[in-house]
Amino acid sequence: MSPTRQILLTVALVLVVVTAAAVVLVVGLLRTSPPPERTGFGFTVSSSSDPYGSWAAFTADVDLSAARGLEWVRLGIASWLVAPSPAGADIGWDEHALAVYDREIDYIRSRGLRVFLVTSGAPDWTQGASSAEYARVSAAYWSHLAQRFAPRVAVWQVFNEADSSDYRTFRPLDRPDRRYTRELAGLLRSARTIVHDVAPGVVVTTNSTGFPVDDRREAIWTDYFAALAPSLDAVTLDLYPTDDPGQIASLPDRVARAEQRFRLPVYVGEVGLQTCRGCWSEETQGRAVGAAVAALRTAHPRAVLVYEMRDGGPDTTDGESTFGVVALDGRRKTGFDRILAQMTPEPGP
Repeated sequence: MSPTRQILLTVALVLVVVTAAAVVLVVGLLRTSPPPERTGFGFTVSSSSDPYGSWAAFTADVDLSAARGLEWVRLGIASWLVAPSPAGADIGWDEHALAVYDREIDYIRSRGLRVFLVTSGAPDWTQGASSAEYARVSAAYWSHLAQRFAPRVAVWQVFNEADSSDYRTFRPLDRPDRRYTRELAGLLRSARTIVHDVAPGVVVTTNSTGFPVDDRREAIWTDYFAALAPSLDAVTLDLYPTDDPGQIASLPDRVARAEQRFRLPVYVGEVGLQTCRGCWSEETQGRAVGAAVAALRTAHPRAVLVYEMRDGGPDTTDGESTFGVVALDGRRKTGFDRILAQMTPEPGP
């Protein structure tokens, strides 16, 4: 065999080996690529300490969640109940109110559900305080709650939709400016440090307003979380597309973009539709919320939490009180089964 032919055969053999190795590598990568995160489902459940709440209603709502195979309960702590007034330079704590939340968190966990806790910053009586004093009291507030609750919590949301209302004064905001988000980022960083010092595995997050679900609102939450993301473990989007088919169809892409931009897990903290007179019917609630949940699960957020399990009050003309899929008296609304059908848990890994 001539030297030239021998060289050509050698080169060809090397190319075959390299190509085969590349194919094996690519196939291996495809086979070992992690699947999308499994999405958990749940509801916001009203505390028994809420104005129209009761222990019987709370346990019924948690039991229903467990019976339907859901994973999450979202529960808010009312600062005006647990810390109603100052005690000198410190916080005056209401031990009875704290014990109510102890009991509720324990009950949620006893039913095999995970707790998504929502807290404010410093109690409302600090509204007139300086920024430094507000930060000091907030840290003391979070520290006390973390010592008590954090080991039993999976996700801890600090503040609620602070992109649309000032976290201290609750005045409406059109679009947060840089000074505001810089101060808020500092507070969230403090909260995360405090919670992680007690329970390092807790996911600390905050949420954004999601109404209407359109490009302008997405641009606002994009700027908002760009400033806050370094202080968070996850991003939480509240999404209210009403019964608009275009807004519902846009949900998966908006969730996917948030995850890509911020490189953080995304939770959907609220999605729902109210059924007050002059709002939407119970049938429309079932159809629209069911469709929204079905769309969202294709984007694989870490959780989709429907707002809310039970109506917050008896006034059927009040939009804020009629988001429940269950009426205040426990009657399941017409669209209940349609919504729950889309909240079927996904298979585990």
